[in-house]
Amino acid sequence: MSLGVTASEMTDDYNRHLSDLHARFETPDALIRQAARAVTTSPLALKARIVHGEANEVYALTFENGLEVIMRIARRAEYVFDKERWAIERCLALGMAAPKVLSIQRLAGETESLDLCILEKLPGNRLSDSLLLPRETLRSVVRQVGEQLARLHSITAADLGDGARFFTNDTDDFFATKAEFIELASRAGLGRAALSRAFRFVEATLARAGPLPRCLTHNDLRACHVLVHEGRLSGLIDFGQVSVDSPVNDFAKWDYWEAP
Repeated sequence: MSLGVTASEMTDDYNRHLSDLHARFETPDALIRQAARAVTTSPLALKARIVHGEANEVYALTFENGLEVIMRIARRAEYVFDKERWAIERCLALGMAAPKVLSIQRLAGETESLDLCILEKLPGNRLSDSLLLPRETLRSVVRQVGEQLARLHSITAADLGDGARFFTNDTDDFFATKAEFIELASRAGLGRAALSRAFRFVEATLARAGPLPRCLTHNDLRACHVLVHEGRLSGLIDFGQVSVDSPVNDFAKWDYWEAP
C-alpha cells in the first residue's frame, strides 16, 4: 500500500479504536434491567457486550425464560431508532428477513438521556465471521442478499408514506459536500488534485446518465450486517443508516467493503 501500512495493521488499529471507544460507553446495569422489563419480566441471566460499530453501545441479553434479544443504546441522538423501526417494519411487510423491534425507550441516565432499542435476536453468525463456509454456500448467501435488496429497493421515494418525515434532510446533491470530502482526504494523505479529478469525472458521468431512480437503501450494506444460520441467510441487520438514494449506493458500498 502506498502509505506503507498493511491491511492487517489497519484492522488492528481499527479494532483498538473500537475497544477504546466502547470502553467509554457504560450504561448502569440497573438501567439495562429496567429497560428490559418492557419485553419480559423474566430475570436477566446473561449480558454479553458486542463491540461493533461506532454509534451505539450494544448487548446480547439472555433471560431465564430463554428469550434472547439485542439491546442497542444511543447517546446524543434523540429518537434515532424511530426511523430504523419504520424501515424494518416496511421490510418485514415485504417478507424480508430482519429483526423485529420489540421496544424503543428514552430513559434518563446518570449524566445524559439515553435512547434504547430492543430487537429480536436472529439466529446465526455474521457473514464476515463465516468465510470458512464452502464457497458455494457463501455464493448462495450472497445471492439471497441480492434477493433481499431487490425487495428493499422496491420501496421507491414515492412509496414512503408517513416515513417521508424521516428523510426530509436527505439531498440529491452529493456534491454539496465535495469540499468537505476533499479536505478529509487531504488530511488522510490523499492528493487533493486526484480527488478533485475523481469528483469531476463522477459529475460528468452523472450528467450524461440523467436523474437516477431513488428508493430505500440499507446504506451500510456489509458482510458484518448479514447473518448466516445453517448455511442460509437468516437476516439483514443494522438499518440505522437507511436512506433514500440510488440502488447503486448499496452495491457500491458492498463492493468497497467486501470485494477483497
